[in-house]
Amino acid sequence: MEIKEEFKEKYIEHSTSIYNRITNALHDYYYLSELEEIVKNISFTKVEKFFLGNSLNCLGTIIYSLKKDFALLVWGLCIDSDKNANTICKLRNNIIRNFAFSIDKTDFTINPKFNNDLNTTLRDARSKLIAHSDYIISFGTLNLDLLFNEFLQFIDLFNQCVTNELTRNLIIDAKRRFDINSQCKYGLKQLF
Repeated sequence: MEIKEEFKEKYIEHSTSIYNRITNALHDYYYLSELEEIVKNISFTKVEKFFLGNSLNCLGTIIYSLKKDFALLVWGLCIDSDKNANTICKLRNNIIRNFAFSIDKTDFTINPKFNNDLNTTLRDARSKLIAHSDYIISFGTLNLDLLFNEFLQFIDLFNQCVTNELTRNLIIDAKRRFDINSQCKYGLKQLF
């Protein structure tokens, strides 16, 4: 795929922004997975819990912030429907329509979509809980592993949109490092 000269700057701007946000989302997921390992190995007596209460509240705040950040990054990269949004699918569409020479949709072998329940839950979480801190509304549950596994499809599409081999390899290596498929028995991997 060769990018037209007049669109190279815009292509680089869009793809770099997406790359940075994918990297941040992968880091959030990795940190949550590591925190899960720590939390499931902690065992406190009632006295220890009493004296560690503030520390445990702090850990809960960190975990919740990571979950919100991860959800918002995935939403912004994959679902955001604002006309100015820089999503992975919009990058693909811009490559097809404007950025590249003689390329069409069939050149991209991946057409990622979240399943309907996941899509609805993530949209509601973003618009009500994250954007407006509306804690009264119940969203059901959203498993981080499920969200991450479906997010990987969008990362694969991004890899097809990248013309720079080094960037493509960095994303593939990051995916391998952060592809953690453990099941959480302690509730940490439930997003909301």
